[in-house]
Amino acid sequence: MGKWEVSETSHFLGQLLLRSMDRAVALYESMELRGFHGEFYYAEKAYNKLVSWGYVIFWVSVFILMRTCSVIVLLGRMFV
Repeated sequence: MGKWEVSETSHFLGQLLLRSMDRAVALYESMELRGFHGEFYYAEKAYNKLVSWGYVIFWVSVFILMRTCSVIVLLGRMFV
């Protein structure tokens, strides 16, 4: 393996820079085609805290029920 000369290194770095710039331009153009115009717009957080707490309470109670009772036996009693 020989050493790289300065001209080879500069040629490699120049090509790398040009490819990176071309790829960046292509990426930005594809973002513009999808509706990006330089800023990100975020939706405001609009959720009902009561519904969220209800969801948590429901699943915690389901897990406690499954841990303390035999769910298979309860399901069997429903259908027999």
